[in-house]
Amino acid sequence: MRRAEQVLEDWYSETTVPATDAAAQSGSVTIGAIGILVVDHAGLITDCCRHIESMFGCTRQRLVGCMLTDLLPEIGSVQQMLRSLAQARRLARGVPEVLELSACRPDGSRFPVSLAHCTGTLSSPASLQFVLCDATPLRDRLEHIQRLATTVEQTGDAVAITDSSGRLQYVNRAFEESTGYRRREVLGNTMAFLKSGLQTAEFYRNLWATIRAGRVFRARLANRRKSGEIYYEEKTISPVRDAAGRITHFVSTAKDVTEHVRAEERLHQLANFDTLTGLPNRHLFMDRLAQTIALRARDGRPMALLYLDLDRFKLINDTLGHATGDELLRLGAERLRASLREVDTVARLGGDEFTVILSQLEAAGDARRVIEKLLTAFAAPFPVFERSLYVSLSIGAVLYPQDGQDALTLLKHADVAMYDAKSAGRNRYAFYQAAMNASAADTLGLEMDLREALARRALFLEYQPQVDLVTGRLAAVEALLRWEHPRRGRVPPDRFIGLLEDIGLIGSVTAEVLASACGDIARLNTRFGLQLQVAVNLSNAQFRDPRLVEQVHGALADCGLPPALLELEMTERTLIQDLPVTQSALQALRTLGVRLAVDDFGTGYSSLAYLRRFSADTIKIDRSFVRDACDDDGARSIVKAIVSLGRDLSMQVVAEGVETPEQLALLRGLACERAQGYLFSPPVPIAALEELVARSGAGTGHHAALNAV
Repeated sequence: MRRAEQVLEDWYSETTVPATDAAAQSGSVTIGAIGILVVDHAGLITDCCRHIESMFGCTRQRLVGCMLTDLLPEIGSVQQMLRSLAQARRLARGVPEVLELSACRPDGSRFPVSLAHCTGTLSSPASLQFVLCDATPLRDRLEHIQRLATTVEQTGDAVAITDSSGRLQYVNRAFEESTGYRRREVLGNTMAFLKSGLQTAEFYRNLWATIRAGRVFRARLANRRKSGEIYYEEKTISPVRDAAGRITHFVSTAKDVTEHVRAEERLHQLANFDTLTGLPNRHLFMDRLAQTIALRARDGRPMALLYLDLDRFKLINDTLGHATGDELLRLGAERLRASLREVDTVARLGGDEFTVILSQLEAAGDARRVIEKLLTAFAAPFPVFERSLYVSLSIGAVLYPQDGQDALTLLKHADVAMYDAKSAGRNRYAFYQAAMNASAADTLGLEMDLREALARRALFLEYQPQVDLVTGRLAAVEALLRWEHPRRGRVPPDRFIGLLEDIGLIGSVTAEVLASACGDIARLNTRFGLQLQVAVNLSNAQFRDPRLVEQVHGALADCGLPPALLELEMTERTLIQDLPVTQSALQALRTLGVRLAVDDFGTGYSSLAYLRRFSADTIKIDRSFVRDACDDDGARSIVKAIVSLGRDLSMQVVAEGVETPEQLALLRGLACERAQGYLFSPPVPIAALEELVARSGAGTGHHAALNAV
C-alpha cells in the first residue's frame, strides 16, 4: 500500500478544492482524510489504503470484497459514475473533477465525501482507481464560516477589521449605528476619525505597542461620534496571524458603555456619600483614613481619629419616629461640619455613629480641644419639627501612630474608647488605653458565655413577693430572671438583659420566662388555694414584637392561669412609643385580660397624658424615691404625689425597694397599697417561695400572710 499512498500524494498535489471568499479571507481550508479505493469494472472493491480503513471505521480485510455501492449507495454503477466524472472533467476543461456524495459506514452512519477517478501505478485494465475524501471537516468549516459571518454582522457590539497598518477593511452594522458613520465613508481609513482628544498620546503608543507585539489590548476609552457627541466604549483589539505566524489583520470589538459610565458617575455619589447627611460614608472614610495615615507616616506629624455616637438617639428614634430621628441626624451632621476645619473629614458610618479624621494637628493635645468644642456644640438643643431635642455625644479618640498604625486598628481602638466613654455616663470622651481592650474582650466573652448558658438552659427565675400593706398578706410576686455564672458568679440582670437585646435573643428568652412564670404560679395557687398575681418584666422592644400576644396567650393557656393574674411590666418609654405595632399589642393584651404595670414610674417621661390614654392597672414607684423618702423632702413629695395620682386614676400603687421599717411606716401613712423589697423577702427560687407561703399560713385566708409585715 505504500505505492497507493504515493499515488494519493500525487493526486492531491494536482487537485484543488475551491474555497468561498469568506473561507479564503479566514485562512486555509481544512480537508478531511483522503484515501484510495481500487475496484474492478463490476464495482467490487479489490484494494484500499489505510486512510479508507480509518474513514469507514473497519479493516481492509472487511472492505475488500464489498461492492462500491455498499459504501456509496448513491451511485448507480461504476460505468455511470465514470461517465459523470468524464463529463465533469470536460466542463472543468481538463481539471480533475469530483463528485459530492454521501458515504455509508458499516454501522449505518453517513458522512459527506468527494469522489474522483484518477490513474496511477495501481491502475490496470482490470481495475479502476478512485480517490475518496471525507468532506465533513470542509462542510463543517464552511458552515462555521457562514455562521461566523452572520453573527459578526448581526452582533450588537461594534466590530471592525483592519489590515496590519490599521486601515479599515470591514465594519459591521453595529459599528455604523454606534459611530454614526456609514461603511462607505470609513473603509480604507484608519480609525483616527473617532478620536475624542480625551486619551493621551501615551495611551495610543501603548495600544500600538501591545497589538504589534501580538498581544490583546483591552481598555475603556472615550470616542467621538459623527455628531460630535462623546461616547464610551469597552474596546478589545486582537491581532490575527496567518499560517506563518505573521500579523495580517487586527479585529476590534467594542461595546458602547456610555449609559453605564454615566450611571457609574451617578452611583459614585451614592457609593461614597451618605444620602441622608451628605457626609462621606464608611467606604470613602476608610479610603481617606488610609491616605491620611500614609501622609503622616511620611512627614511624622500627629493625627487623631474620633469615633462619635449620639447618646440616647435610639430612644428618640423609637419614641418620636424615624422621621424625627433622620432630621436629628441631618442637623447633627451639619453641626459637626460647622465645628471642624475644611481639612478634617467627618463621615457617617451608619445609624447614629460618626467618625472624624483630624488630619493636620500641630500637637497631639490639639485633639482634646477639638473634642471639647464638639461636646460644647451639641449642648444646644436641636430644633426638630417644632420640638427642642437634646442629644449629647460619646466620643472615643485615638492618636496615630501610638494607638495603631493601620486604618482598621485605629478604627477598632476608637470604637473601644467610645464605648468606654458611653459606659462612664455619656456626654464625655475617652482616649484609648490598652486596658480598654480587656473590657471589650470581657463583653465579648460574656456574650459567648450567655449563648452557652441559653443552650444549657442555665438561666432561671426567682420570685420576689409583693405585700398588701393593708392586710399584711402576700398579694403577688415579681418574676426576675437570674444567671449564676460558673466563674463570674451571679451576673446582674442589667448586665445580661441588655446583651440579650443586643444579640437578638430577648424574644425567645421572654417566651420561656412567660411560660415558666405562669406555670410556676399556677401550680402554687392550685396547691395552696391562692389567687397570687405574677408580674413579668418586658423590654420596650418586646412590645413591638408581633409574636408577643401569641406568646402570652400560649403561656396562659398551657398552664390554665387566669389572664387577670398575669401582670406585664413596662417602662414609661413603652407608653410614649407612638408606633402602631406597640399600640396594637397593648390593646390586644388588654382585650386578653392581662394587667399592665408601669415600672420605675417617675424616672422617665412621666407623661400623664399617655398614662391616662392607656389606662395602666399598676404604677410602681422607683426604689430610688423610696430609699430617700425618709430623709429627703423632695423624694417624699414625689412618693406622695405618685400614690395620690394612682388613687385618683384608680390604679394600684406598688412601692419597690422597701428595706426598713421606717420606709414601710411612711408608705402606710401615705396609704400606699402594696410594697416589695428585702424587708419582706429577697427574690427566691420557686421552691423557697412555696416554703415561704407554707410558713406564712397558706390556706388560712384568701392570701398568705408574711410575718415580716
